[in-house]
Amino acid sequence: VILFFGYTLMVILRQKRWTELQKDFINNMTHEFKTPIATINVSADVLQTPSILEQPQRLQNYAQIIKEQSLRLNGQVEKVLQVAKLEQRALCLHTETLDLVEELSNICFGFRAHYEGQAVLKTQVDNKHLAIVADPMHFRSVIQNLLDNAVKYSDGLAEVSLRTEQRDDRVYVTIEDQGWGIPAEYISKVFHKFVRVPTGNQHNVKGFGLGLYYVDKICKLHRWKIGIQSELGKGTQFTIGIPLII
Repeated sequence: VILFFGYTLMVILRQKRWTELQKDFINNMTHEFKTPIATINVSADVLQTPSILEQPQRLQNYAQIIKEQSLRLNGQVEKVLQVAKLEQRALCLHTETLDLVEELSNICFGFRAHYEGQAVLKTQVDNKHLAIVADPMHFRSVIQNLLDNAVKYSDGLAEVSLRTEQRDDRVYVTIEDQGWGIPAEYISKVFHKFVRVPTGNQHNVKGFGLGLYYVDKICKLHRWKIGIQSELGKGTQFTIGIPLII
């Protein structure tokens, strides 16, 4: 009876925790969708005013805002759909042989263009050909997720580094930042679904708590190894071990 009572209590507590996480996710998702929708609505109202035709620069600015917010909405919806597919085991990888150095070079180029003035990216990547087998889209999404997090959880001008290191038949891709870091009690939980690390007095960090969950699942589907090291106030380091085609 005591064992049954203990097991029942454990199940109830676990269910309570999941319920709280799901409530947080729904609240975050509502906020994430509401903000761009409101921005698009305001921009559309401005574009409907007759005088806007006489102000071509202003017209272009508001059209650009609508475009950016639409892309943001689409990105958030796509992220939720990808995680739903992961949960249903319906996500199929379309793998092919990739040049790791070329892929990372393209990702870094896009990152620098997107975060110009917000982040400094230092790279230390092998200049030789490193062949890996991966799904191109998901590989890029994994690296971009980690780079985006490095900026998101840093103050001021984010300092981010990306480097590769070959050891035997594997290449290790490391992404490191000098940001806020992660409390020790949360390091083992960052890859869990809906989990968001508390950010203290910082309230401008948005998201669903799905980014690192997605990264972890994609790495597992590829049979890659991902590790994390972090110290509060000193930054975080993610390392992915990927088999090479020798």
